[in-house]
Amino acid sequence: MSIIETLLIASCFTLGYIIFRGTNDQKAQFKKNPNKPIWGKKPETIDSPAGRKLLVSGWWGIARKINYLGDILIAISMTAASGYTFVVPHLYPIYLTLLLIDRARRDNARCQVKHKEAWTEYCNR
Repeated sequence: MSIIETLLIASCFTLGYIIFRGTNDQKAQFKKNPNKPIWGKKPETIDSPAGRKLLVSGWWGIARKINYLGDILIAISMTAASGYTFVVPHLYPIYLTLLLIDRARRDNARCQVKHKEAWTEYCNR
């Protein structure tokens, strides 16, 4: 493996880790203290009829389920490090992507029922 390939794989892993940890930490911090600044600004939210606040700033203002992107980038980088001689290791990121797409669809349907029009507004952002 060349130094450029190694750097690309390491960069992919690092980006995935930053996204994964950043998104999950941001969500956890918001649940602990919904008034804590996110990226130096007051969190932007949508009030849900379920009595919850939907976070629409920071990572969660960029995309829904953005934490899944971090998962997928980590999986791709780990299997890329195994080389390209065998196809079997590369089935994992494919499987993970399909699993997360299905989970996102199920979560979307559940959240639509739970949060009603607030979820529609959230999705339209």
